[in-house]
Amino acid sequence: MDGARILVVEDEKLAAKHLQMSLSASGFVVDRLASTAEDAIKEVEKSLPDLVLMDVMLGGEMDGIEAAKIIRAHYGVPVIFLTAYSDESLLKRASETGPFGYLLKPFREEELVTTVEVALHKHRLEREAQAKLERLVEERTTKLTQANENLKQEIAERIKAQEALILAKEEWERTFDAVPDLIAIVDLDHRITQINKAMAERLHMTIEEVSGTSCYRVFHSTDEPPPNCPCTTMLEDGLERRMEVTEGRLGGTFLVTVTPFHGKEGNIIGYVHVATDISEIKEQQEMLRQSERYRAVSDLAAGVAHNFNNLLQIVMGGTELALADLDLGDYNSVKDSLEQILESSKFGAETVRRLQSFAGLRANGSESVTEIFDMSDLVKQAIEIAKPWWKYAPEKEGKQVSLV
Repeated sequence: MDGARILVVEDEKLAAKHLQMSLSASGFVVDRLASTAEDAIKEVEKSLPDLVLMDVMLGGEMDGIEAAKIIRAHYGVPVIFLTAYSDESLLKRASETGPFGYLLKPFREEELVTTVEVALHKHRLEREAQAKLERLVEERTTKLTQANENLKQEIAERIKAQEALILAKEEWERTFDAVPDLIAIVDLDHRITQINKAMAERLHMTIEEVSGTSCYRVFHSTDEPPPNCPCTTMLEDGLERRMEVTEGRLGGTFLVTVTPFHGKEGNIIGYVHVATDISEIKEQQEMLRQSERYRAVSDLAAGVAHNFNNLLQIVMGGTELALADLDLGDYNSVKDSLEQILESSKFGAETVRRLQSFAGLRANGSESVTEIFDMSDLVKQAIEIAKPWWKYAPEKEGKQVSLV
């Protein structure tokens, strides 16, 4: 490696010059010489050569081995030891510094050059390997750092998603429990998996107590679904069912809606059982029907009272006519008046009978059978009964009256 700068550390000046000349002749640059370990360290710190030829035995407080250890540790410059000794303990100390070669004095110039070139080549390979390793470490560190950042971001996103999921779950549960209707989520085997607060309070049970229990056991205390169960019929065709149910366990009348819910593949995986309490509505409807009945009865009573007043007027008028005809000795007219009074009484009795029939009771208090009511006969009877007013009385005064 022509041009490589080499520091020669040799306490014998003649040997140092010889080394300088030999290395310079081979194309190396030897512009620094040092005779002690301390000077060698200072020169390395100042000029940072490519290689140090270090004599093991140097004058001063520090030998070449100690100097080599410092140079190698602090500056990373390769060192070749020069020594005239082959002492095993000395060589062991020297090897602990990681030298790049040994030259035992005396040595030939070719041996010197070869050892230096091998050391420089080895050092260059080490530096290249170190640089490559550092690049790989840097690249790996960069990738690991990026992967770590990605992982932290993914973890943060997962934590955020989990928090959002927990928040959504809590919000769903609050909404689920806030619904006043009685809701149960049931699987295909009619086992309850969830109920809301309203259902739990109505059942006086907790979700833990009903979870996994058949809905028909919880709601009906039976070992199988009841006949015409909307849940069973819904599972047959997958269509929503709705019906009114009076359930003693739940304490009221309910509009029950059973709606299937589906999995990812579109198959039914369970259903939602919603019971809306319509007990109050049914009571109001019954009160309304009773009110309508009372109003109809009131209207009927008013009409009956009016008709009976008319009948009484007929009876009273017929009686007055009969008394007047009796004073006049007109017994035929008296008879006619009495017959009219009798007809009016019969009409009144018939009206009472029909009222009893309308009320669903016979005179003796038993249920009656519904009969067809012919209004034309009633009208004819009313016309006939009222004849004393519209026909007989006017005829006595010489007036002729007829119905068209």
